[in-house]
Amino acid sequence: MDKSTFKEKILSKVWVGGFLGFFGFTKLFIPEIESYFMFMFFIFFAWYWNIKIDGEIVDERLLENKLKASSYGFGVSFLVIYIIIILLNSYTINFFPFLESIEARYDFLTAIVVLSLALGVNLTSYLTYKYEVQD
Repeated sequence: MDKSTFKEKILSKVWVGGFLGFFGFTKLFIPEIESYFMFMFFIFFAWYWNIKIDGEIVDERLLENKLKASSYGFGVSFLVIYIIIILLNSYTINFFPFLESIEARYDFLTAIVVLSLALGVNLTSYLTYKYEVQD
């Protein structure tokens, strides 16, 4: 099997794994289910970009692009977490009456942290690919 054909087959299937991450939202509708681990499937979206740059030689340019992308990606991710925590503590009762109980706040905060870390990983992979294509 040709390497490019194999890569195309993998790229067409990896999106299905990424969409399994949306099953993490079932916790919001069915509280008995502990399903936040399903958000981990969002990592498949990052694999899409990693597979696209697979086969390139790891040199200083690629490492520099990975560091630059991870700095920006996780910076955005932690900024989202920080803003949500501030808003959650400041405006919970006024704007989000469904978050009055501690359990609801915990579930909401856990989902936000997991989703923003998934955003950081996916953004890092996408930006690495983008920087490699530009150079």
